[in-house]
Amino acid sequence: KNDKYIVFSGIGNHKTFINMLKKFRFNILKDFEFPDHYKYKNNDINKIIEKADNLGCKIITTEKDFFRLNGYKMNKIKFIKSELKIVDEEKLINSII
Repeated sequence: KNDKYIVFSGIGNHKTFINMLKKFRFNILKDFEFPDHYKYKNNDINKIIEKADNLGCKIITTEKDFFRLNGYKMNKIKFIKSELKIVDEEKLINSII
């Protein structure tokens, strides 16, 4: 919790991911939002790594985004593994119907 982070993701709701990290007191200095299902280019990752180096930060992303890197500089990036828990499943189903 004493570390500083740069966060990136290409998920449907980036802000929810950021809010979850803040709730658990991650010290986020910068975040990069990409479109959902984004196919990362090496240049994207290089830019994030360069920014992290300049700010003295660690880099964190979602598990989904981490594995989309296809091995490119994965040793410089960590991921958060999370799962979705539906608190009121009946209410969700009713809202969909």
